[in-house]
Amino acid sequence: MNGLFEIIKNMQLNPIVWLILSLCTVVGVIGIPIAIYFGIKGRVKKQISFTIISNTIVQNASSNIPDIRILYKDNSVENLVISRLAIWNSGNTIINKEDVVNCEPIKTVINEGTLLDVTIIKQNNKSNQFTITKFEEANEALIKFDYLEKMMESS
Repeated sequence: MNGLFEIIKNMQLNPIVWLILSLCTVVGVIGIPIAIYFGIKGRVKKQISFTIISNTIVQNASSNIPDIRILYKDNSVENLVISRLAIWNSGNTIINKEDVVNCEPIKTVINEGTLLDVTIIKQNNKSNQFTITKFEEANEALIKFDYLEKMMESS
């Protein structure tokens, strides 16, 4: 037992041992935060984000101006709201159509009123094969794509 204490006492007095221990401490203190940073940054994240901007074009049309009728495909329209829906990949990797579950497709649903029509106004990459299809019997539209690339950061 005394031999072990002698070895430890000699190591404590040796400057080379202190240098090695100091280097190990510095590497550990610097290395752990770097490993955590790159572990989080390297994590694959597939995430779709969206925003909706709605503008009311007509509200209570018949009560405000009784002599004017607004029609859409021969149907009277009392209130008309145009909504723009923007969808993008906010993750850090490409989202493929296979990543969307078939039983829970991406869709937009209108809870109040009637969905009259849907159209794509702008898309950044036509090879995405982005489509939106209105269901006639429901107030919803199905959104499909082949893939969505991650958004490029602007410089």
